[in-house]
Amino acid sequence: MIAPTTVRRRRASVRDAFAAFLRRDLRVAISYKIPFILEIAAIVFTVLTYIFVSKLISPGRVPGGYFAFVLIGLTVSGFLGAGVYQLGSNLRNEQIQGTLEALLASGVPIGGLAGGMAAYPFVSALWSAVIYVVVGALAGARAEPGANWLLALTALGIGAISFVAIGLVGAALVLIFRRAAAATGWLVGVLSLAGGELFPTALLPGWFRTLADLSPYTQTLRLIRSAVLEAGGWADGASTLIVLAVMALGYGAIGIGALALGLRHARRTGSLGQY
Repeated sequence: MIAPTTVRRRRASVRDAFAAFLRRDLRVAISYKIPFILEIAAIVFTVLTYIFVSKLISPGRVPGGYFAFVLIGLTVSGFLGAGVYQLGSNLRNEQIQGTLEALLASGVPIGGLAGGMAAYPFVSALWSAVIYVVVGALAGARAEPGANWLLALTALGIGAISFVAIGLVGAALVLIFRRAAAATGWLVGVLSLAGGELFPTALLPGWFRTLADLSPYTQTLRLIRSAVLEAGGWADGASTLIVLAVMALGYGAIGIGALALGLRHARRTGSLGQY
């Protein structure tokens, strides 16, 4: 049995690692002003593109109209990319810069390493989400009166845990193969397509929809759209929330286990600092 003081010490260590990673990555990001401006410009151009596309689609085809429908898809996809792609990419950067081996030698726990590498990407995704919402609202996107925003945020929070868990598997592949970041980018594209980022999943073949339901992105996006565009309540979304929670626990355990195996392999082969 683990002593309570040991548990508290581990939790504090994870918190400290999370905060340290976030401070460092924020300072680096803030030191480069142009990317922030370009990010805002890219979001504005993306929103403008789908404003024009939405004019080709009759308003009743999807709940809330196509523009609001796709705006939610783009926003949630930012968190998916932060968890699945950016986490492995950040670990690869640590490896290339030679800091990964030093971090592990300093005693950073696996939970702290995973949470720390995911911290800034999710802050960045949140920043992008705010821009999408503001620009979308100015462009005319509207939620359903009585939209359940708390349910939507809950779904996003639980879903984000699964996104990070999938990203941990990608990070483990980076440790083993070193050039696996492109594969995680490909995975984000597949999950976005299957989850209905830009169109309803009802348009997909039946067998593909069945596979897509195993994705936390599909479940998260479905619940958020229901809560925001159809004013879905907690009773309506309870079953999906349970599914998301089970996915978060299951994928989380798999992700942490995969990262531990990847680190063990890298230590055994002496490839922690290789690039």
